[in-house]
Amino acid sequence: MKMTTLCQSLLLSSLAAVAFTSCTSSDQNSRSAVVPSLALTRLGTLGQPEVQKASRNTTRALYLSPDGKENFIIESRPSSFGFPVFPPDVKNLDGSTTPQVWKKATVQGQVLKYYLKSSATPQSHPVYETAGFQRRTASDEENYYRVKGRSTEARFLTRLQSLSL
Repeated sequence: MKMTTLCQSLLLSSLAAVAFTSCTSSDQNSRSAVVPSLALTRLGTLGQPEVQKASRNTTRALYLSPDGKENFIIESRPSSFGFPVFPPDVKNLDGSTTPQVWKKATVQGQVLKYYLKSSATPQSHPVYETAGFQRRTASDEENYYRVKGRSTEARFLTRLQSLSL
């Protein structure tokens, strides 16, 4: 069944214009998901998100650079995202693997764990991903989030830390 999604951006915050994207689905069995957006001053080359209904209960906001080489994806849903106890080993270009530990970033006082999901290639940046994390919406419902980004680690962290949660 094709989902119809109604999305609208709301301008909040007098500090550097922070936007939230709220999406609702025509599917009556799923409730609204709120996808936090990046602070507009930190978007850099990324423009407005393409907001999609990724699955029945998952909403995805995709920020894409004009050249298509970088992206930043925020997924939201009302149930928990599973994540590994330890991040998976990094697969290197030569086929070998390197063990890794969780890295941490603080976003508005909340510590988020992230890891290198895939290494850089000659054609693309590496991909970083957070473990799932929980936040309450303005209507006091629990929502779960996961963030992914194809970029340098420094850019991923800058964008991650500028999320308005």
